[in-house]
Amino acid sequence: MRRMIVVGVAVAMAAAACGSSSKKSSSTATTAPPSTGGASATTASAAPGPPIKIAFLDIETGANAAPNRHDAIQLAVDALNAKGGVAGHKVEYTNYDTGILPASTVTAVQKAVSDHPTAIIGLQVSSGVLAAASVLKQSGIPVLQVGN
Repeated sequence: MRRMIVVGVAVAMAAAACGSSSKKSSSTATTAPPSTGGASATTASAAPGPPIKIAFLDIETGANAAPNRHDAIQLAVDALNAKGGVAGHKVEYTNYDTGILPASTVTAVQKAVSDHPTAIIGLQVSSGVLAAASVLKQSGIPVLQVGN
């Protein structure tokens, strides 16, 4: 049941990310600059139960960057947490910069996996997914690829 909730949350956040614009959100949540490879989770009041931790992997730096995509996800997370989370669980998300090269994607995936998320979404470039496949498989963490 919890995995189904996570998949639903991940799909909703991925859909929100696809519709984002370059306009900055007015969210009060704190996020680190994309170049740090991570963002802190929302600061909404805690819901009972362990948090649903989503790792979002995307190209945040370089010519192919989509640095504002995570703003839409943060808005979705803030809205969910303002209503008490999902099924009694606060939603937290962290974004990781995959860069454009497969090697940088592997590094980002390793960092995300070491943070023990409930699910991973993103991974915009298939060559990066292929390069990180063994790390992802060993982790056992559900992955939703929303790239090409």
